[in-house]
Amino acid sequence: MSANPIITIGLTTYNRLDLLREAVQSILNQTYNDFVLLIGNDNPKILVTFELLQIPWDDRIKILNYSTNIGEIANMNNLLKLSNTEWFTWMADDDAFHSQFLEILVSTITNQTSSISAIYSSYLASEKLEVGFFNSVKPSKSILFPTSEFIPKYVSRKIHLIGSYGLMRTEILKKFGGMPKLGSSFSPYSDTLIPILLAEFGPINYINTPLVFLRTHSESLSVISSSFEAYSTAETGFLSRLENTCQKIPKVSV
Repeated sequence: MSANPIITIGLTTYNRLDLLREAVQSILNQTYNDFVLLIGNDNPKILVTFELLQIPWDDRIKILNYSTNIGEIANMNNLLKLSNTEWFTWMADDDAFHSQFLEILVSTITNQTSSISAIYSSYLASEKLEVGFFNSVKPSKSILFPTSEFIPKYVSRKIHLIGSYGLMRTEILKKFGGMPKLGSSFSPYSDTLIPILLAEFGPINYINTPLVFLRTHSESLSVISSSFEAYSTAETGFLSRLENTCQKIPKVSV
């Protein structure tokens, strides 16, 4: 690891050891390897170690084993708080990054002339991580979206991305408080809101190549939670934050 890496990956985990190993391995397999990996373990009953992850000690990796279950949002924001690099991305223990994820996004940043607030890629969603996902990809041309164009296209789902998985300026994330807590329960739509909040501070770059794997499975909160209140209260909070952002940017209409 160099003296001043520019990227921190904040990986949250709770009781998914096999999937966690897969997620960590996808990070270790990155073709761009100058990063810091912070692992936040929210299960006090299990001590996550290098031995448990079945990987050798690596000075790029720091493991935080919390003494109590602080919850996913608090875990994500604690990892952000500990980051002192220019760029940041979150990751969950049931997902994975393509081996060229960091390399392609960093090269796009390097070639960018404007001061972007974040860069994202599209994603692949499936129950099982197929080996073919890691095949070499042909980098697509990145598209620069000013705020007035990005928010309407993103809200109407013409741009497909995972809001917490991209290279985001750490300074901006911290400026608006990191991952927002929406609603009365597990905070659905929080990661959906992140790119909108980032767009207020500068344009967003987007690469229409799936470099992120999103696992869909029966244990995800969105599947096991049947609370209508959790979704309705979170939606109210989401729409309120969206309206507030759009009011600050007169040209935005959604």
